[in-house]
Amino acid sequence: MYDVENIRADFPVLKDNIYLDNAATTQTPVQAVRAMEDYFFKYAANHGRGAHHLARQTTDHFEDARETIADFLNCPAENTIFTKNATEGLNLIARGIDWQDGDHIVTTLVEHHSDLLPWMELRERGVELTIVEPDSEGHVSVEALEQHIRPSTRLVAVTHISNSFGSIQDANSICKIARDHGSLCLIDGSQSAGHTPVNLKQMDCDFFVTPGHKGLLGPQGTGVAYIKEPDSIKPLNVGGGAVR
Repeated sequence: MYDVENIRADFPVLKDNIYLDNAATTQTPVQAVRAMEDYFFKYAANHGRGAHHLARQTTDHFEDARETIADFLNCPAENTIFTKNATEGLNLIARGIDWQDGDHIVTTLVEHHSDLLPWMELRERGVELTIVEPDSEGHVSVEALEQHIRPSTRLVAVTHISNSFGSIQDANSICKIARDHGSLCLIDGSQSAGHTPVNLKQMDCDFFVTPGHKGLLGPQGTGVAYIKEPDSIKPLNVGGGAVR
């Protein structure tokens, strides 16, 4: 049994408010705020680019966080990168795949704009897009998706839980269908990570993205992207941190 009052105490804003807009962003618990305070006040330095003790401490905390989220999602830490949010993760993947003229993407009408507009933009590069409509309850059946997969389908991109309907898609089965047809599969976990168990090893998707500021109870400006085959994605940005 959860001690609701004890949990509410971790979120000072809830002392005078009832907050229900968690599909947009959650409130940040005091533990996360204090962890950020510790960084800024005690050991702020560049991660991975310094030999002094503050830089090493920053790097240790950074990599510990990577291990923690990888363990939470049940995936290898080396396949997990931090992003600013899910939108950045989705664009990183959309712009990092080596698309060919005539490639095809299947997605759905229940997607957040962040998991729809990047694929729509690719039409300018000759990529074809099919948007599958849901049923009256916001669900998209595996059978409906499979009907639209072609030999040229390069990617199936589906949200795990809809931010508008709250409908939960069968991510495991969707990923299997995509694999069976030789397609990549991307799952937008913006509304699922932290709200429902996510097991990426079992799901066996090629890509998974989630922001930190929703179910993971992190601050704004944080996110995670899982990429099964990192070498298959061309980096979105180059510069500091890209050279070893």
